[in-house]
Amino acid sequence: MKVKILQLLALVISCGAAPAYSTVILPDLDPVAVDTTGAAGDISDHARIKFVNELSSDVDLYWIDYEGNRVFYRTIYANSEYSRDTFLSHPWLIVLTGTGGTSAQGSGTLWTAFMAQSPNDIDLAFIRARTVPEPGALALLGFGLAGVGVSRRRKAD
Repeated sequence: MKVKILQLLALVISCGAAPAYSTVILPDLDPVAVDTTGAAGDISDHARIKFVNELSSDVDLYWIDYEGNRVFYRTIYANSEYSRDTFLSHPWLIVLTGTGGTSAQGSGTLWTAFMAQSPNDIDLAFIRARTVPEPGALALLGFGLAGVGVSRRRKAD
């Protein structure tokens, strides 16, 4: 009898539970390309986006409005995060704080851009340091290009 009551209680709890959110990790977009698109487009699909600043410096968050203007939303401090509701078609720009003005048009140095991709999910937008190739990889690439140049010269002779 106790087992049946516990099973019934578990069924009631699981049916009344809030829907589970999945997470989608958003890829970085080219901020300049997003910044020049202008219109925010269709607003039929709601989404939730969480900006995670993994940099050691603060960044400013801008939304591109329907006229193509940057609208300053807030500063996201170093190693912190900010969540907000949005729509799938709304582009968001990340600008390094202190690299320019924070006027409505925004003149800061563009760092990255994101757009939500999943309705009713939480999309994670990670603001990370840009990756720079290691010196060893660059040297290997240089030797490879030099070898290609030498072999082409030999074939031409």
